Amino acid sequence: MSWKENLAKAIAESGYSNRQIHAWTSISTPVLSNMSNQKHDSLKVEQFVKLKLLFKKDHEKFVYEIFGEEYFSGVTPIQKSVELTKLGEILTDQYYYERLPKKELSKLTGLTSQRLNYIIEEEDETIKIDELTKIELALDLAIGTLVKKRFSKIKLNSQRQYEAALRKLKD
Repeated sequence: MSWKENLAKAIAESGYSNRQIHAWTSISTPVLSNMSNQKHDSLKVEQFVKLKLLFKKDHEKFVYEIFGEEYFSGVTPIQKSVELTKLGEILTDQYYYERLPKKELSKLTGLTSQRLNYIIEEEDETIKIDELTKIELALDLAIGTLVKKRFSKIKLNSQRQYEAALRKLKD
C-alpha cells in the first residue's frame, strides 16, 4: 500500500468525520477530503503532528503506519566524523564551521542539496514528515526528535475552538 492509501485508511478508521478532524486540527476540509480520497500530494509535518495528536498515536509508530518501514529502508546514518580539536569546537560553535556533511546528508536522504538549503536556510514550516524523518534517520536520531524540538508548539484546538469551528461549518 502507498502512503496515500495508508493515510486515507488511518483517517477512515479514526472514528472522526472530516468535519470533526477539521474542527480539532484546523486542517482545511478540502485538504482532508484530498487525504481521504488519496489525492493529497504531500504530508506536511504540521498536518502529521495534528493528526497524530488527535488519533493519540505514537510518533514513530504513526510514521511507519503511514509510510511503512520499507519506505525509509534506504536511509542509513551518516558515518560520524572524527572528534574535533579545541579549535574545531571553537570554529563550529562560534563561527558556524560546517560539521554536518550536507553532500552526504543529501545522498543518504535522497533530498537534493537545494531542498536541504531551502529547509535549513530559508523556510522549514512546509517540510514534509517523510523528509524530516529521513533527516532524523541519517543523523542517527530517534524518529520524532527534530519534530519535538522544532514543532513543539503544535497543538489541537481547545474544546471551545472545536465547537466554534463546527458551528462555522454548519453555517
